[in-house]
Amino acid sequence: MSIKEKTDAELVADARQLTEESNRLHREVARRGITIDWVYGETPGTIDYKYSRVTTESL
Repeated sequence: MSIKEKTDAELVADARQLTEESNRLHREVARRGITIDWVYGETPGTIDYKYSRVTTESL
């Protein structure tokens, strides 16, 4: 079934599932010291991201 053929309820259920999975992944990368900056893309309906690792430098 294509995304356009789904009912509103089915589409929302998919979005909830995706959000839960994204949160699970986000918690794990944060635990490993990796940050993700989520930003809205330049075109409607897109989300861009940047990954980085925060390191500690002894001075």
